[in-house]
Amino acid sequence: MSNNIIYSVISSKDKLICIDTKNGATKGTYPFTGELINGPIVTGGDRCTATFNTPSGKKVKIFKLPNFSTITSFNV
Repeated sequence: MSNNIIYSVISSKDKLICIDTKNGATKGTYPFTGELINGPIVTGGDRCTATFNTPSGKKVKIFKLPNFSTITSFNV
């Protein structure tokens, strides 16, 4: 990630979106099923956490931005 570009994550009903706040371009998306119950929260400028309510219970995911590759996930 470039130091002069700040990434922000916003959510819609079933998708997380990573945008470049410098020019408004979408840099990555993460479609999901279930309900987003917490987040997304950007930490460290290149990571984001989100908690989902899934059929198997609540799950926390930590993503690497901007492409939403999963760093780790766990049930809570």
